[in-house]
Amino acid sequence: MHPAAAIAARAAGETWRETLAARQAAARAAAEVLAAHPGFQPPPLPPDREPVFWIFSPAWEAEAWEGAPRWAVAMALAAEGVPLSMGPIGRPLHRRMGRWGKGFRCPSAEDRCRRETVLALPPGPDSGFMEGLREAVERVYRARRALRAWAAGRPGLSSATGRSAASPRA
Repeated sequence: MHPAAAIAARAAGETWRETLAARQAAARAAAEVLAAHPGFQPPPLPPDREPVFWIFSPAWEAEAWEGAPRWAVAMALAAEGVPLSMGPIGRPLHRRMGRWGKGFRCPSAEDRCRRETVLALPPGPDSGFMEGLREAVERVYRARRALRAWAAGRPGLSSATGRSAASPRA
């Protein structure tokens, strides 16, 4: 190990308990905020586990949004200041694995990717962040019918992604 890497690892090791505690608190608070509102389902977690993720991935519940597309809701929440994006990482892990990088099909992961929204949590969000998240979700949820109408007036955009239907990434 390089001496600089050893110094960095030692410094990180001294603060990992505090980092994990902050991540647990952030994930629990985000789950509470999102569980209190229709439209998002917090990530499933076994009862004997503690969340320590900083990329929070609630599932999209389309029925609750009454036809407002996921991309329009994500745009509206982002406009409210919520650090949110649609979908998982650009190229899911199961697509990167396999012999010579060809990947393989994984229907359950692909289904989750179609419904997943990614919320990047700050490492130790204060109550103001969570209150802002709660208010933003409430405002956007109240505007869901207007969002549906706005998105419907965008001809040529994919209803799934909000990108141009002619785009190779749509």
